Amino acid sequence: MATVRFDPVKLVSAAAVMSETQLQNTVTDMARSFGWMLYHPWRSVKSETGFPDLILVRPPRVIVAELKTQKGKIRPGRWTKSKTNPRWLPGQDEWLAAFGGCPGVETHLWRPQDLDSGDIERVLKS
Repeated sequence: MATVRFDPVKLVSAAAVMSETQLQNTVTDMARSFGWMLYHPWRSVKSETGFPDLILVRPPRVIVAELKTQKGKIRPGRWTKSKTNPRWLPGQDEWLAAFGGCPGVETHLWRPQDLDSGDIERVLKS
């Protein structure tokens, strides 16, 4: 009779497998529960390239948040491929920097690990 070996189960945190949509749904639910108004572009196809995922407002605070999966990368700006009318399309990094340059606007890059650590909840509660 052959011996069957089982590999130990690897425990994976929720953060490691959470999609950006799942993160967004969790953050928006949490933000609303703490009294924040929010805006999220419905489809990025019709929005300005690189615009952040969430704008949260609860006077006197404004939060601009970009959401990424655990391994997701911030997209840099780029030129359009148009030969007749090329233009610069700002990247996510430029939008966050621009908002960050505005007095009183908080900017955050949030990943699922920030949920696990409680960082997002601390920011939204305060």
